[in-house]
Amino acid sequence: MNEIFENLYDMTAFSNIIAEPQFLIMYAIAFVLLYLGIKKQYEPLLLVPIAFGVLLANFPGGDMGVIQADENGMVMTNGVMKNIWEMPLHDIAHELGIMNFIYYMLIKTGFLPPIIFMGVGALTDFGPMLRNLRLSIFGAAAQLGIFTVLLVSILMGFTPKEAASLGIIGGADGPTAIFTTIKLAPHLLGPIAIAAYSYMALVPEGANFKATSYNPDGTVYARFDQSGNVEYYTYDAAGRVVRVEDQYGNILKTYEYNKLNN
Repeated sequence: MNEIFENLYDMTAFSNIIAEPQFLIMYAIAFVLLYLGIKKQYEPLLLVPIAFGVLLANFPGGDMGVIQADENGMVMTNGVMKNIWEMPLHDIAHELGIMNFIYYMLIKTGFLPPIIFMGVGALTDFGPMLRNLRLSIFGAAAQLGIFTVLLVSILMGFTPKEAASLGIIGGADGPTAIFTTIKLAPHLLGPIAIAAYSYMALVPEGANFKATSYNPDGTVYARFDQSGNVEYYTYDAAGRVVRVEDQYGNILKTYEYNKLNN
């Protein structure tokens, strides 16, 4: 009977659970992300896939995590050091697993992040900014954030490459941050990828956000909300609102005035 239980212990993930209990911390993080994404609706399209990725990568005994190559591209496979860039893709899948196959074929090569980045750019509506170029000041604020984080990270002891990878999080979207990290500090890819996507989930579903842009004379030029809707205001010679349009040029409201300005 003892031999049966010993074989059961060795052949299942129980031995890995006892040997590496720290995976429970990652599972706790994954379930928190699932809760926030499903129950609280905090960016479910981001948090739910991230959570399942954490669950898969840390599954006890599954060896689903990515094996990071050193600066020379060397990885340990079956007790032998091999150059990952000289290994055929089918050997990577067979010896290192499907997650490493996907990572080294699509992400590490830099193929997938630019594709995602181009897709995001194609879906972005730049109409509001082109209508009012003063909004480009938000881009300048992002650049300020990059250099602020860069300098603070260096003061905290990070290397310049690590600091640059951390700084790009606040000034770009997820794919750009991933691509930069792959080139500069690949060992930080995991935490930076999670940070680059999860910070967008800090604004809960249904949260209200409004911003207003003004003309030089103090009148309202446009109003923006958290859903990306824009209202542009047109005035007559007397400085009264006569028309309100959305970002697509559709007229939302019109106003007419009598001699009493009513």
